Amino acid sequence: MPQSYRLSSERRNFSLDDIDEMTEEKAMLFIAKSRWGSESEQVCPECGSFSKHYYKKTRKQWRCKHCNHTFSVTSSSVFAHKKIKYKKLLRLLFMFCNSAKGVSATELSGILGLSQKSSWLLCHKIREGLLRSRDESPLSGLIHIDGAYFGGKRRHGRKRRYRIAHKAYEARIATKGKVKLPLSPIQKRNLYKRKKNRRVVMSLREISSKSGQGATKTRIAVTRAEDEANVIKLCERFVAKGSTIWSDEHKAYNKLQSNYKHESVEHSEEFMSESGVHNNQAESYNSRLRRAEYGTFHGMRPQYMLDYAQEMAWREDTRRDTLLDQLSSLIRCVFSVGESVWWRGYHQGVRRNDELLAF
Repeated sequence: MPQSYRLSSERRNFSLDDIDEMTEEKAMLFIAKSRWGSESEQVCPECGSFSKHYYKKTRKQWRCKHCNHTFSVTSSSVFAHKKIKYKKLLRLLFMFCNSAKGVSATELSGILGLSQKSSWLLCHKIREGLLRSRDESPLSGLIHIDGAYFGGKRRHGRKRRYRIAHKAYEARIATKGKVKLPLSPIQKRNLYKRKKNRRVVMSLREISSKSGQGATKTRIAVTRAEDEANVIKLCERFVAKGSTIWSDEHKAYNKLQSNYKHESVEHSEEFMSESGVHNNQAESYNSRLRRAEYGTFHGMRPQYMLDYAQEMAWREDTRRDTLLDQLSSLIRCVFSVGESVWWRGYHQGVRRNDELLAF
């Protein structure tokens, strides 16, 4: 069995030790180079000029040659106005990259010495940068598509609720499913809440032409149902006409034949069809997001589900990059979207109230 790329020495070309050896100024220059592509030249956020601006060493800031605007490496980014040292910010970004299924704010809080609220907010600002900078160009070639329900996770309740549920399960087992006890009012209320918070994360993944590379591009969307109308709209938006689409036997994909070459596999009977049709790459994405939901975040609310889904899409697309390339890519994405729109002033009551549904 071939070795996982995460275990290879090629991937480990950057570590926390490298960050610890940096001075505060070197950490700032590392972020500047990843953001602007150069340590010696910067982009003024006020006038947009790319030049070697005047550097104020004592303040770790630059003054623009053309408009005299003073700016830092975090100006006009999601981290603007946030008082955090550059080495600590670089450590945060590195730990965000290194995790396969995401990293919890509580874990970051203990390692970096930040409050849980600050860690949680910084992680969501990173997700905002990934979401607002995502590529939405159409996919082509061979596409794997699938949808999976997330959210509405069962929460622990009181012992009395367990006893009620246990009696219902015992009755169903004893009668082989023929007898079903009626739900109590509490069970009905909890079931309604779980269904109310469930959403479908649709994933579309373009397969590389190189053998063994798997999927290289991922497009995701959050919908209320995996139905025919949503599937057709998503394919029109994210898939070039004439492409080949592989899916499971769900009836929502039946009408894709008109614009695409569509083949399916019946998962109720087989893992892969005799002709080799499967949608394993979409299933791989679902697995990563599911493990993140249950093992790292312990729940995802509909309001921010697209943020978590896009984070996992980025992790899937960069899974074969080295840690240094991943970190540089993350900095470019997060620092390219301007100041935070959804998380600036969050603890002062400024919230994003709407869900980011596809349709």
